[in-house]
Amino acid sequence: MPWESRKCELPLIQLAEVASPVVSLLAQPHRLEIFVRRRRDPLIYFPDLELTVEASIFETLTNTDVPFGRALLEWRPERGRQLGHRKIVVEVKDDDDPRNNDPDYQRKLSLAKRVYAGLGMGFLVVQRSRDLACVDLDLIQHVALCNYVEVSTADEYACTRWLSDRSGTGRLGDLAAQLGGGLTGRDKAAALLVRRVISIDLARGLLPSTPVTLLHTPVQPAQSKGE
Repeated sequence: MPWESRKCELPLIQLAEVASPVVSLLAQPHRLEIFVRRRRDPLIYFPDLELTVEASIFETLTNTDVPFGRALLEWRPERGRQLGHRKIVVEVKDDDDPRNNDPDYQRKLSLAKRVYAGLGMGFLVVQRSRDLACVDLDLIQHVALCNYVEVSTADEYACTRWLSDRSGTGRLGDLAAQLGGGLTGRDKAAALLVRRVISIDLARGLLPSTPVTLLHTPVQPAQSKGE
């Protein structure tokens, strides 16, 4: 995914990559042209990110004062939660961005929010000091890189079966033991988090006692020849 700012956009993408309620993401997803009265040329806006999120977190992100990063990491899958997905467009800003005090730019963002609302989409402006600094970004980066850890179908089946036998919840240390133990087992669990098979309470870190929750139903391992 393209990004321009190492301090803001890259951490935002990595956070969205690992956050369990985020179903999909797209960086710099489209070009928005806003035609206004008494202006010959349209206002042009390129958003930083478009997220597809679980419907159960949409209101928290768009209508509360909970910091963006904290809301994503504190979300927990619950039985009976609202099903379905919603889209949210996200603009991320560093605290020293001069456009923060530019009335014309702020008006463009306000108009963009109205356009997206008309399309049934949310719109957020994420501020680095408020919405990103509240989480451990080094941990987020490590977990995001675990996306490249090799995880077999048998590993996924072992994970989902083990959690299913425990009503869908367990501890990270015990799950890591089912996946080979040690750092290998822990990083496989982190990879399954990125793949949205499980949810890990990253607010507590990757500790043996960290709660883990199943997101998906178990998969059956592929049978080998002769079975």
